[in-house]
Amino acid sequence: MSKTRRVRVPKLPLPRNDEEVNDYLTRLGEAKTATIKLVNRANEKILAIQDQLADDLVPLETELAQVSTALFTYWERNVDELTDHGRRQSREYATGVLGQRLHPPRTQIHDEKTAIAFIIKHNLTQFIEIIIKLLRNVMLANQALAKTIPGVSFVQDRTVYAQPHEFDVEVELGKRVMAA
Repeated sequence: MSKTRRVRVPKLPLPRNDEEVNDYLTRLGEAKTATIKLVNRANEKILAIQDQLADDLVPLETELAQVSTALFTYWERNVDELTDHGRRQSREYATGVLGQRLHPPRTQIHDEKTAIAFIIKHNLTQFIEIIIKLLRNVMLANQALAKTIPGVSFVQDRTVYAQPHEFDVEVELGKRVMAA
């Protein structure tokens, strides 16, 4: 498992003029391009390893599927004998255990619309809950009215970026949330 490292970023003096801004943009582009190349090389190596792993796993996964299917089918066909008609949940063998686990019951709904209609028609409201949800997109479309609601405000994010001309990269420098 890889560790996440925090990179300590030393303070850099702010650019004092256009020439220093141009220098910083070039440095930014070089660093971003080098980062992208390094990540791409690592990703290529990872893909090669994953491809090899996928090839190596095929015979093992095939064997697992075949043996699992055979044991499952054997269990299903002989469940009464193997569980002593429900008195046991497993059977011990010289090389291992074959068994079953019974999970708690759960509700399975096949046709939700039909079930809801029946519940409402027969006043079985203990089986439903009504969820109230704020419609943010409707509020955004009708800001004048929505601003009168306590606790509602409108904000807009601003992203500052740099895009050096020499390099085909864009670097996000920071984000700020502003009142809309």
